[in-house]
Amino acid sequence: MGRIQRSDWNVFAWRWEKRCFRTMKKKMNKVEGDSNEAHNKATGGILKAVFWIFAVVGIAVTALLFVWLILGISIPPFDPVSKADPAELTLKAINIVVVFFSIVTAFLAFFGYKEVGQHQELRAKLEKQADALAKESKDRMNEIRYAEELNKAKIFLSLDVPDKASYILSEIEKPLSWEVHLVRAQVNIRMGAYSDALQNARKALSYELEPKEKARVYFAEGNVYTEMKEYDKANEYYDKCLDSAPDFLDAHVNKAYVYKRKDDLPSALKEINKAIALNDRDAQCYFNRACYYSLMGKKYNSDTEQDLKKAIQLDHSFVTNALTDDDLESNKDIVKNVLKI
Repeated sequence: MGRIQRSDWNVFAWRWEKRCFRTMKKKMNKVEGDSNEAHNKATGGILKAVFWIFAVVGIAVTALLFVWLILGISIPPFDPVSKADPAELTLKAINIVVVFFSIVTAFLAFFGYKEVGQHQELRAKLEKQADALAKESKDRMNEIRYAEELNKAKIFLSLDVPDKASYILSEIEKPLSWEVHLVRAQVNIRMGAYSDALQNARKALSYELEPKEKARVYFAEGNVYTEMKEYDKANEYYDKCLDSAPDFLDAHVNKAYVYKRKDDLPSALKEINKAIALNDRDAQCYFNRACYYSLMGKKYNSDTEQDLKKAIQLDHSFVTNALTDDDLESNKDIVKNVLKI
């Protein structure tokens, strides 16, 4: 039947999580740096505006007082100094100072309000970016947890513990993905719940899928019908799988198995040869072909022996399969010769 590749999904999830944390930290540091830069820029702008206002207005007023008080030149609406008594002069000087500070205050209010407004607008923009980044970080972490749970279910399924895998899948919160439905279908197959498996496979197909994703779902449906011994229907879905992904090796392997169950060994041999053409380092394919040769009679004994040796050479665990597989029952001598026992 179809094989599930075993790999350390926990390590994969941990590395993904670590990479996400690094990315989020860089983004948060950038937002914090931009915020501090904006604050410093706004504060510096206000101080700069105050300095230049005081400088320019101070120089202008000093020049005006110099002309008015020292040279005695008439500057409307003020009279020259020579025509003014000391009390009137003092009063006019006070008026000028008041006007001067009123102008300075107005300038400061205008430029200060403008700078502060820009600063607040920039801060609001950066806070909005920080909120968006926090939401992105939360969503990313939810994706990681989601992937971890899904991968745990796959591990238990590969270890042939479907009950545990089913429990983990039931704890995954919505929204569900197409892959959750696919893994549920695979669990249903292991547990013999074939109608549930088909239902979950069809739910998976209701999503917008890439061709290779569709192929995985069609493959699962083919496995359901194989288990139900509806072999024509099974091959129909294996063909759909190969239409979506022509290099789907396990579809050829399972089609060959279906042909064997239908006693069509030449067709089984043809399909397993296609699988070996896709991957000539796959021990399972060579072992399956050895079994088909064995069932085809003594004239294929040399082919049986050659493929059996190749399978064990690639994966020594097939020694056990060679000793226990019923398809090799009629060729025990070949098995003993290969195993040298």
